[in-house]
Amino acid sequence: MQVGDGYRAKNSEMGTPGLAFARAGNIKDGFKFANADFLHERSVALAGEKVSAPYDVVFTSKGTVGRYAFVDPNMERFVYSPQLCFWRSLEHEQLDPFVLKQWIESPSFGEQVDRVKGQTDMAEYVSLRDQRRMTLPTFSVESQRRIRGPLASAQRRVWHNVRESATLAQLRDALLPKLLSGELSVKSAERILEATA
Repeated sequence: MQVGDGYRAKNSEMGTPGLAFARAGNIKDGFKFANADFLHERSVALAGEKVSAPYDVVFTSKGTVGRYAFVDPNMERFVYSPQLCFWRSLEHEQLDPFVLKQWIESPSFGEQVDRVKGQTDMAEYVSLRDQRRMTLPTFSVESQRRIRGPLASAQRRVWHNVRESATLAQLRDALLPKLLSGELSVKSAERILEATA
């Protein structure tokens, strides 16, 4: 397993085209990149392993400590900022990422975070060193295989609902001004919505 933190980008490295630069504020009930900054494509290679990978479990480790997100394999890649840490299963047979995600959201992980997050006089912070010292229970390969199906099924429904919600929000934002201005009739808007369903 790999526990890593985000890329310390310089202001001169930011810009488009590139990949979204995820900060703590972009994590709330999943990932929200509507107002995200971008790491310019010429610097993406420098970020190396700090670029998202499918099934990473993401943890806010500075400021607002304890927000979590799970990287949907259908998402566009993005770059982690220093406010974020990622937990990445490198061998899915030995540590299933769905099991890892459940553990990170459990009281067992939360209690370990609570013990170390207030060690400075400044904002709450959980160092990479402290995270790498945390104890993860041993899950047998057989038990992970048994639970993986239900966990994966439930998570895929969550990811599907998040994508559907984002699509509906985009449609709302596109159609509402046209409805209010009279440029688009209610019937026309209904037809557009039916076509996207």
